[in-house]
Amino acid sequence: MMRIVFATNNEGKMREIREILSDLDVDLWLCHTKLLILFQNLW
Repeated sequence: MMRIVFATNNEGKMREIREILSDLDVDLWLCHTKLLILFQNLW
């Protein structure tokens, strides 16, 4: 399974991305831009 991380502070954009990709077999992580640094440290 592919993991895709989207980092944005725009709640509407996060909702839109989730709707568009909902039918795909992906591990979708949506987070605020400030949390992206934390996720980078996890990998």
